[in-house]
Amino acid sequence: MKGIIALDIDGTLTGSDHLIDPEVVDYLSLLHDQEWQLIFISGRSFSWGAATLSQLSFPYFFSCYNGAYLISMPDKFVAERHLLDRSILKQVEELCDRFKTGCVIYGGLDYQENSYFIPSQFDEATNAFFEKRCEVTLEKWIPVNAFSEVPFDKIVSIKYFAKESEAEVIADAIETELGLHVPIINDPIDSSYMVLQATHPKANKGDALENFSAICRWSGIRIAAGNDSNDLPMFQKAQLTIAMQDSPLSLRQLATVVVPGVEELGLITGLRTVISRYEKTR
Repeated sequence: MKGIIALDIDGTLTGSDHLIDPEVVDYLSLLHDQEWQLIFISGRSFSWGAATLSQLSFPYFFSCYNGAYLISMPDKFVAERHLLDRSILKQVEELCDRFKTGCVIYGGLDYQENSYFIPSQFDEATNAFFEKRCEVTLEKWIPVNAFSEVPFDKIVSIKYFAKESEAEVIADAIETELGLHVPIINDPIDSSYMVLQATHPKANKGDALENFSAICRWSGIRIAAGNDSNDLPMFQKAQLTIAMQDSPLSLRQLATVVVPGVEELGLITGLRTVISRYEKTR
């Protein structure tokens, strides 16, 4: 193995069509043939991520829900999971009441990825957005009257959808009071919404990359590419990093290179650049 390449999906690997460009597919296949180990680390659900990654014909690893699961593909073996206990739901409801907002409770792979939400917590426009979002993401959201109706014992993720002016305050409260990992990103379906994905504190992209390296027994070069704030922990665990040009300043400041967007095949440019730099120093 030459090294590990860890890639975000939305805004890094895929654009607004949520598909991988055929040139990128070919280039990633070449890297696999050259003995680079690829892992895709995303906030996406498993079903949505796997649908996009099905364009790839070689074995790889997929870490979904920002690192809550680590799964080998295509055999779908779950190598690692970090889930929350349902006892946290009482505190979740208290936060929703305080901030006059709602959230979606994700059940993860053990529960067919069914998710639950309370429609009355959201206005008409947001509920309409949710319908559109579920069509694109292949997620199944089940309406309930209260979170006590949620049938599973373990939770993979709690997603809050908020406007930018509210997002940071809510995220700070969740992190402080519940002790969860809560990055804030632009929703990949409608950027007017911010997504706060609360997960187990060990379910973050940095730990996912670190744990994957341990599974591979690899202590050498790690390359990471991303475009949003949930990629920061992953950048901190990699030696060479690629930020897309529309990334937040905090991510660009950590990047080895900043590259054009998906439509301009910036990921290929970035990978070629950092791999060339690495090979010249070997």
